[in-house]
Amino acid sequence: MFQLGKFELSNGAHATAVNDTLSVRGTAGRWSYIVSFLNGLSVVDAARFGPAEIRVNVSLHAGKIEICAVGTDWKSFADQHTFVAREPVILRVNNLAEVLGIVIRNADSDDAATFVVERIEVSPGAIVSKPTHRGFGEKSALADIKRVSGSPLSTILDVGANVGDTTYQFVEAFPEARIHSFEPHPTTCQHAASRFTGNLNVSFHNAAAGSAAGFLELNSYSNSAINSVHAIANSAQVDGEVSLVETVRVPSITLDSFVLEHSLKQIDLLKIDTQGYEVDVLRGAESLLATKKVSFIVAELLFVPIYAGQCYHSDVSQLLRKFGYRLYDYYDFVYSDDGSLKWGDGLYIAEAS
Repeated sequence: MFQLGKFELSNGAHATAVNDTLSVRGTAGRWSYIVSFLNGLSVVDAARFGPAEIRVNVSLHAGKIEICAVGTDWKSFADQHTFVAREPVILRVNNLAEVLGIVIRNADSDDAATFVVERIEVSPGAIVSKPTHRGFGEKSALADIKRVSGSPLSTILDVGANVGDTTYQFVEAFPEARIHSFEPHPTTCQHAASRFTGNLNVSFHNAAAGSAAGFLELNSYSNSAINSVHAIANSAQVDGEVSLVETVRVPSITLDSFVLEHSLKQIDLLKIDTQGYEVDVLRGAESLLATKKVSFIVAELLFVPIYAGQCYHSDVSQLLRKFGYRLYDYYDFVYSDDGSLKWGDGLYIAEAS
């Protein structure tokens, strides 16, 4: 099924067959692929085999490796294990037909790995209950929400809609959903709303969502995507040249009041992208959070200083954890030139009471 003599090398790795084993020397690079062994069974034979245990005998001499059963999309992992000792690694898969191959890659180490693959054996296994590991595949918060919810979404709040790009994504993903989008800048809100003329399921509201009703001063920049109640910090790590165009006084509402006034019984998805103002938005929705009237929350998370007085990823997670929401996964990370993490999105799910 998986033959040591039939392998593919990646990223400049070298291999030598010695006494029915395969000696491999990889190159430096965290998480980089080294060698792969393709599943030699036909799809029909593999499907007949069903659940399987794949035993990989390896001797590690240098570095740190991870052994993975790769799915037919060549991205996701049906199972994976970091190798730490000489004992065999056992990969458990529910359907051998869904395994394209076995891959050995560097783990979280920059050192080049050197190892010997002694044997790969496959035996019948049992169905195991566990999720598929993502591997290096692309992740989508909306795809995960669809999968976890198991049913169409009915009501979505898009807070910080800007020019309506995320609203458009929601329309595409959940065409039957009622969507309320909030954009505080009057010109930007008008432009965004014009994109959905004739769509009775989408309503734009020219207001900011915050911790209290009233008015806020919105800093409007040359790139509207970074408009914020907070001013850009002197040490900000922003992309490209930006300049302050104007400061606009905008109305502010709380999501608790909005939901009550519009008689919304349940919010399936709350998306928040307010440039460091996410915690204030959530504080204005504490009644909704306390009663679990929000099922899914997608929030932008900042890991470095961008705005003066901003909240950080830990502030968002801590507040949501208090109300019984768990972090499901991260998405769409953005990195600086030196490779450090700047910002991304987090998906939070209401835990059962």
